[in-house]
Amino acid sequence: MIPEQPPARKIFALSELAPGRNILLTEAISAEIWLSDDGIYLPLIFSHKAGSGQVGQLLDQLKEESKVRNLPVKAPTVINHRLIGMLERRGFKRR
Repeated sequence: MIPEQPPARKIFALSELAPGRNILLTEAISAEIWLSDDGIYLPLIFSHKAGSGQVGQLLDQLKEESKVRNLPVKAPTVINHRLIGMLERRGFKRR
């Protein structure tokens, strides 16, 4: 029998995103998130501690928040192959 996993701890208060520019800073990442009428934009994400898991946690929470707000998450320009893989594994689509 597999033990039940506790719910993932939310490290970002994405439910508190305000329209316009939002900056998230933690010890491990820096991110810029723009909230608009047509989507949740992620133009910048930078990991200060590779392998910390916080980039993945942010992507998971963005996906959750997009369902709550009924808005797509849009990452306009992704040039990092590791990030492309993380997005694809989470079901984000290239357009």
